[in-house]
Amino acid sequence: MIKLLLGLAIVVFGGFMGYFLSKKYRKRKEFFVQMFQFNERFLTEVSYSKRPLSRFLTSYEYKGEFDLLLQTFYKSLQEESCGGRRGLTIGKEELPFLSKDEVSFVVDYFQALGRGNSTSQKEYFGAAKTQLTAIKEKSETDCKKYVDLYVKLGFLVGLALLIVVV
Repeated sequence: MIKLLLGLAIVVFGGFMGYFLSKKYRKRKEFFVQMFQFNERFLTEVSYSKRPLSRFLTSYEYKGEFDLLLQTFYKSLQEESCGGRRGLTIGKEELPFLSKDEVSFVVDYFQALGRGNSTSQKEYFGAAKTQLTAIKEKSETDCKKYVDLYVKLGFLVGLALLIVVV
């Protein structure tokens, strides 16, 4: 009976570890889905409402790492308005689930946010929309593929350990 419970615990633990190790793909997907929504809202904002950027940034709720990134960007805007230098500096350490190219895309995206007139903003962020769509779709397919894979591998490793123990 004890071996059965221990074996069951090992299999469940293996599945949980697989789910835990796939966290990177879930975070990446959530980040780019929110960034895509942000881009859509910003394009609408630039076309119609034209509110100040600082008011636009605080008008919608986001979560996770994207919300932290927006808060950092908002603070850099406030520092710039107080005479400081505007600059969003993020690296692989702050967003470890993004590749180096994705980090540079995100930094470039936020550096261009609020710069120039509405026409240039519409053009730049309209062009960024196609690239963002591709990244979002890739992150969604990667999430679906790898989360299932990691959970199944964790379960199988747990099952293999169960066979070795019994």
